[in-house]
Amino acid sequence: MSDGRWENLRDELVKGFWTDSQVCHIFAGLIEITEDGEYACVEIEEEGLKKAKQDVRDRLLGIWKVTEHKTEDLEYYAQGFTKFWKTTYCVSWATNNHIKIPWLDWAIDEGYIAHDVKTD
Repeated sequence: MSDGRWENLRDELVKGFWTDSQVCHIFAGLIEITEDGEYACVEIEEEGLKKAKQDVRDRLLGIWKVTEHKTEDLEYYAQGFTKFWKTTYCVSWATNNHIKIPWLDWAIDEGYIAHDVKTD
């Protein structure tokens, strides 16, 4: 059964890879967008909590940046200075760091994330 509250997340999940910033936005409940050539973000669900979600995003980005991403575990590619991380790696990172992913069960049920995403 599809949970309509996560519909905005579908396009992000089919990308397969996220930037550092996208990882932290998505786990905070936000999606990066460009509006009229300017960076912005929209809430995935529960609108009206944007400021609180941005604070969570900033906290997660701090954790992400200081995490040792071991090369034997990495699933990423680089384009210039930007790294693109495989979504399954991002989900594993979050679950291993006890970061709650409210949409994870939905994404697994919908087939966007494999049932056997590795967690330590």
